[in-house]
Amino acid sequence: YGTAADFAARTDAPGPATPKELRELLTAVRAEGIASESGEVSDEMGSVAAVVRDHAGWPAAAVALTFVEARVGPAERKRLATSVRRGAEEITRRLGGRAETAGTSPTGR
Repeated sequence: YGTAADFAARTDAPGPATPKELRELLTAVRAEGIASESGEVSDEMGSVAAVVRDHAGWPAAAVALTFVEARVGPAERKRLATSVRRGAEEITRRLGGRAETAGTSPTGR
């Protein structure tokens, strides 16, 4: 994504609209270890996801859950995010992967 014109909204939910906003969002997702969305991909649906990493620390896959927003409150959403993170960590471990820590991404960023 090079310019704001490259961004398209699939729903009325707000999402990153510029490259800068996308970079900021990705930085926050990396720090938290969970990506989430609320109606940005499909109306009335939400998702939580976590990365699975390979032996070099590169993203190899993801574990995600999608749900009907009206049926999942904040506490349940937090529980789902924790379960997704734990699942991704276990798959990473079984693959011989290593978690990314601050300053140790495969790209050095």
